[in-house]
Amino acid sequence: MNIKAITVLETLTIPVAAPVTSLAKGSTFSVEAPGPVSLYCISGALWATVSGNPADLLVQAGETKRIEGRGRLLVSALEPSRFWIG
Repeated sequence: MNIKAITVLETLTIPVAAPVTSLAKGSTFSVEAPGPVSLYCISGALWATVSGNPADLLVQAGETKRIEGRGRLLVSALEPSRFWIG
């Protein structure tokens, strides 16, 4: 784990109901987003998009991005990654 990821873990309070998801490089995670959510990248690098929203997001270790809108949220790992959605 790199220093940036350790700092993120020390500063984030992850709710018990928000499990950390791990993805291997090239793997994809999909979930129905009920509305705006935040994507917290603990380690690695992620690409994310929501169906119906033309904007794509790149999220690096230690970053949080707010994802607006409703629809199918796709998260793909650009490298081995750990994240949670809240």
